Amino acid sequence: MSTFEEIVRRIVREEIRAALEELQLAASPAPAPVQSLLGTRAAAERLGVAPATLRDWRVDRKGPPAVKYGRLVKYRVEDLDHWIADQRR
Repeated sequence: MSTFEEIVRRIVREEIRAALEELQLAASPAPAPVQSLLGTRAAAERLGVAPATLRDWRVDRKGPPAVKYGRLVKYRVEDLDHWIADQRR
């Protein structure tokens, strides 16, 4: 095999590998933005209530939805905003 053919094969292999990597990146889901999660204190402040009130609501299943990571409790900003909008009378 000539040197030219080897060079062409290597270039083709590199192009195929790059195209496959690009397809994998495009197909993988984007991670959820971590900055949109608030702790109990920050969520309570956003709602204008005490953190204890927010905990009581969570236990009674009256408040906004929460996300649990083991012992950590977080609130998505979008869920807080939707919950506030749903409280209109």
